[in-house]
Amino acid sequence: MKDKDLKELIWDIFNYSTFYIVAIDKEMKILLANYSLAKLLGFDSENDIIGKYWFDFIPEDQRCIIENVSRRVCDENIPYQEYSSQVLSKDGKYLYIRWFSSFLNNNFKCVFSIGIPLEQSGPKDGIDSIRAFYRDILEKDSKMIQTMKESIRIQIPHIE
Repeated sequence: MKDKDLKELIWDIFNYSTFYIVAIDKEMKILLANYSLAKLLGFDSENDIIGKYWFDFIPEDQRCIIENVSRRVCDENIPYQEYSSQVLSKDGKYLYIRWFSSFLNNNFKCVFSIGIPLEQSGPKDGIDSIRAFYRDILEKDSKMIQTMKESIRIQIPHIE
């Protein structure tokens, strides 16, 4: 399997998974999102939310959570943060998500997050399994991280 084919396969898995993917820049603009997140938010395609302001989907009283996580991950070089917050869909529905966030890009200080619906996460040991999986990706799986970086570069070519 060629490298390009593998990257496309990984992205297809991400796009249609039951978890959500979002990468945001320091201005809180969405650089990358998967199809599952776009559908959750009420859009037809992940391309429909690229470039939108992430805070448009976050209740005002929870925006400080995301700002704090972004600051810690990007400015304080804390490699991994985990938190829960709500997202708000276009139709006004609040959804509770458990987010696992990490640093993605040195030059533009991007934050990459994987989210799971709290209703689907099951008991605590289910969250522990996802936490361990996510940390393994961050610590060991350079191919998956590289795929995310390549996906962002395709969307925004000036990012290195």
